[in-house]
Amino acid sequence: MTLMMKLFVDDISGLDIDMRSFSASRKIEILAKDLGCSYDEIAIEKGSHGKPYLSDYPMHFNITHTGSLWLMITSDMPVGIDAEYHKPRKTMGDILKTYFHDDEYRAYNGLVADQEKTCFFYDIWTKKEAYAKYTGLGMAYDFAQDSFESTKLNDAYIYTKQYYATDREYPVTLSICRGENFSFEDIIFCGDIGNLGVP
Repeated sequence: MTLMMKLFVDDISGLDIDMRSFSASRKIEILAKDLGCSYDEIAIEKGSHGKPYLSDYPMHFNITHTGSLWLMITSDMPVGIDAEYHKPRKTMGDILKTYFHDDEYRAYNGLVADQEKTCFFYDIWTKKEAYAKYTGLGMAYDFAQDSFESTKLNDAYIYTKQYYATDREYPVTLSICRGENFSFEDIIFCGDIGNLGVP
């Protein structure tokens, strides 16, 4: 089995552009270059729940951003990605009660140290987001129905990594989901992964 995944990482801090505009142009640039076609040949459609896909090419992609970091993954099969800075959230309690499975909620409350709780929260939350994006359901997915404490759910494999950077206040958790087993070592990193520090 040959896996085909590329992860593109950009930091737009210092650029005079908003994230939405950057994302719109950067994704077309990446797709056109990887597919060897012109920008005009890239036709992006949306699924019933809003997930974008290429209508004319057998390549899948997904995008996430957190703070000034923008990430896009390309794959030979459906894929989902999510990244989150470990920033304090006033809504963390509400998210836990509303979107976490009972087993996840109990595991979270069984932790003592604040740092452990924060890491656990973002590990689970990014897995849920990546899975929902992988399935194409997005926010229509019932986040509380499944426990994401393992790396496999139904037909999907979900792996998570934390990255640290000395010049950033908070670490970043990154989760990727697809239908065949993989590891982070299988992914071709494009761009400066140093933006996320060393795993």
